[in-house]
Amino acid sequence: MSIDIINYKNILKNTGYIEDINLENVDLSKIPEIENPLIGYANLHNTKLRMLFTDSAGIRKTDLRGTSIRIEPKDKLQIIVIRLNDVLLDNEQIAYLNELQNEDIIELTCDYETLKSNPNLLVSTHSIKEIIIDLLPPGNSWSISTYTKEELKEQVSIIENILNTSSCPELKMIYDNIKDQMTDFEKRYMFTDSFIINKTFHDLTINAKLYECLRRFFLTHCKFKNIIFDMKTTNFTDGYTRKFELDEVENIKFPNFIKTDLKEIQEKRIADTPFTIRHNLYVELGRTCNAKCEFCRNACMQKDKYNLKKIKKTLINVKNFFNQIYIGGGEPSLKLKALYDLNEEYLFDKNFTIITNGSVTLRDVINNYYLRNQNYMISRHSYEDVQNARIFGLPTNQFITFDELCRTDLDLSLACTCIKGGMDSVNKLLEYIKFADEYDIENILFTNLQDDASISVVQNNNTFLNIDPNVFNDTIRILKNNGWIQEKYPIISNSGYELITLKTNSLFSKNRMTVRFKRYVSKKELDMLWQTAIKRTFDLSLSPNGILYDDWSENHIKSLKK
Repeated sequence: MSIDIINYKNILKNTGYIEDINLENVDLSKIPEIENPLIGYANLHNTKLRMLFTDSAGIRKTDLRGTSIRIEPKDKLQIIVIRLNDVLLDNEQIAYLNELQNEDIIELTCDYETLKSNPNLLVSTHSIKEIIIDLLPPGNSWSISTYTKEELKEQVSIIENILNTSSCPELKMIYDNIKDQMTDFEKRYMFTDSFIINKTFHDLTINAKLYECLRRFFLTHCKFKNIIFDMKTTNFTDGYTRKFELDEVENIKFPNFIKTDLKEIQEKRIADTPFTIRHNLYVELGRTCNAKCEFCRNACMQKDKYNLKKIKKTLINVKNFFNQIYIGGGEPSLKLKALYDLNEEYLFDKNFTIITNGSVTLRDVINNYYLRNQNYMISRHSYEDVQNARIFGLPTNQFITFDELCRTDLDLSLACTCIKGGMDSVNKLLEYIKFADEYDIENILFTNLQDDASISVVQNNNTFLNIDPNVFNDTIRILKNNGWIQEKYPIISNSGYELITLKTNSLFSKNRMTVRFKRYVSKKELDMLWQTAIKRTFDLSLSPNGILYDDWSENHIKSLKK
């Protein structure tokens, strides 16, 4: 039926959609209320319509040729979702929608009929996968026994026909790069379940669009050979991120990552590649501590005013941007109420770990029903109670014995700072691992000290506290000789360390253990390591006044110099 503007406004106000309505040659572009109409089976030939489609709106069974579809204003801060089902567009409209997609202003999804009728329309990986799933027969996609060879071959023909006729070159490029390595079942599995398993990607130049497409899939036990990541800063959301589990990386180039200033790299977050695997946050819950470690930076740090309210507000805002959040200090067990408040109002989850020195103040924390269920990392600088207390600068009776800690049934891991006079030899580190193994501890982190010439930590007698670097190297070698498996690619952190990980279920250990060696490096070495690192992590801190800062900031360096 035909309709005038006044009735049109009333219908839209009451129903929110237009269906079986004749709007040919009607100018509706100035009506502010009309922003999100759901249009179906309507005559819109030469209609001027202000069409801003969101998740709650779309177009179905409609010929839009000659219709004005300008989106005003072009708001790049909000991605507009346009849904098309069996819609016919003209060339000008297709060019306009393609332009908006190239500028990341819209995300367009469509059905097969729209794709077939508008072959030049750019279509996202997500949309292509949905179309393929819709066209393939239903069944258990993970079970190869569900389909005969002939059925699988027919289904692959459907997939390849869609890739060859649609305007999604990135997806076709990925498929063509590995299709000769896949069975028909694996080709189906790639699109129905987003898995690519044990394949070698080779001789590819990956730009931002291709990278976005690649991140739609889980890459498991794959290899990268002769790959160029020709990208600048990426802004993809975590919702698109898939797991990149690579067995081998060979001859990878990052032409846009050639930087000499680490601060510039951090500010621009240029290292947001498939291999940048973590963002960690260390929360300083005040800088008050009951220990007196000679190597600790805490006494030299600026005395920021403690503001729990600001800490909580910042955590709520940034929680989802970090893989792991560590609650430390100072000594966090001195702030029982703050820990309880954070748990009560912010709700700790398994991404939170409380780092504590294991002194007697921890008893009040672990006696709290809600707090005892958290992850705890105990700073334990020796497996012997007496030596551990000496390194902390306190009497032995000020610490919970290791035996008592383990009988609390807490989810414990250990962090050991290795200094001269403590864990300073290969034999001592091996004894530490065996000691932890007897108590069923599955995770240990060994750390050395920062050793830049300008910020070395020195004892009163002017001898360096830092251990010989060969202690870590020799311990790693002995563990590997005893069946431990070293992860192929170490993690390089922006806060100045290289993290090497070994795991075992061998006879050397009665448990499945993970031992990590955090080796601090000089700024010069870090600048070189960062550019070629396969795995990177960003470590940031939250000061007692609730302000986020970078671990490699000027304040941090100045405190270490002191």
